[in-house]
Amino acid sequence: MKNRKSLCITALLCTAALLASCGTLTEETSEGAAQTDTPASVTTVSETEVSETVASTTVSETDTAVSETSTSETVTGVSETAVPVSETSTAETAAETKNEQASENGSSGNENSGQEASTEKPAEPEPEPEPETGDAFIDLKGDTAESSSSKVSVNGSEVTIKAEGTYKISGTLNGCIIVAAPKDAKVDIELNGVNICNSNGSAIRVDTADKVKIISGSGSDNSLSDGGSSEACIFSKEDLTLKGDGFIRINGNVKNAVQSKNTLKITGGTLEVSSQNNGLVGKDKVAVEAGQITINCARDALKATNDSDAGKGVVYVTGGNINITAGDDIIQAISEITVNNCSINAKCEGKKANCLGAVNVDEGCITKIK
Repeated sequence: MKNRKSLCITALLCTAALLASCGTLTEETSEGAAQTDTPASVTTVSETEVSETVASTTVSETDTAVSETSTSETVTGVSETAVPVSETSTAETAAETKNEQASENGSSGNENSGQEASTEKPAEPEPEPEPETGDAFIDLKGDTAESSSSKVSVNGSEVTIKAEGTYKISGTLNGCIIVAAPKDAKVDIELNGVNICNSNGSAIRVDTADKVKIISGSGSDNSLSDGGSSEACIFSKEDLTLKGDGFIRINGNVKNAVQSKNTLKITGGTLEVSSQNNGLVGKDKVAVEAGQITINCARDALKATNDSDAGKGVVYVTGGNINITAGDDIIQAISEITVNNCSINAKCEGKKANCLGAVNVDEGCITKIK
């Protein structure tokens, strides 16, 4: 606005000066015309032309000033407007660039995350250890024992068998072999020259399993003895079988020599049994099928005790050679006694076959020695 005012003032001043000049020129022309007797019409035309010229010049200069002013203002306005537009465009471009970079970074991050997610595998569970195969060995070492099998634990002089399998044992132990396996486990214990003496309980104790076999290794000599408050030198809460091709000496120093709360079976081997009470005891059944057996006991030699379940509490001797010295009966049972295909030579203070139920003894199988 200041520039426009300045231009207008300048234009007015120029116009005024031009008009003044024209007035002087007119006066001089008039005087010259009068002197040269120029016609008045000429003078009039000249003034008119001059006036028009002056007017045209004034208008032209005014238009020029106005044009310049408008142009200057327009340019200035455009320039002033262009700067914010440029700044706005620059800001928008920067924002768009930033957004594009962020988008690209986000996409890259997502792609990387996806790649990492696809690259990283879920942690696989540790594989369960494969069950051991083959026989487990237990080396008895006096007051302790050693075994590389995970199925065997040793706690001082107590050696515990924890799973199904065959266990080969050798050495001397002042303690106990314990079977604590699953209820469906079948456990074979092979004695290969062992001497187990427990002054506080059974030499071999079966707490849990399905069936347990105690096997005398071929040609081996083995000795077991108990003490303390033991029920039996070999005591089992489950089915128990004695077999093999070796020798086992069983000393029941407290009560019974061998006792099972279920079935006791003898299928082989050489057994030498001594006890302060009964020799071989099975609650449900005692079954002797083979073997060379010597029993020296204070009371009954072979005994079954289940008097609450019908058909149980039976003794079957269907093989083997047995020599007995008993302080009471040779055989005592509840439901049944069956003896055949065997040889029993016995010296006793009681009966040959003492049973409330059926007694089936083949002639010649039991010889009572006075």
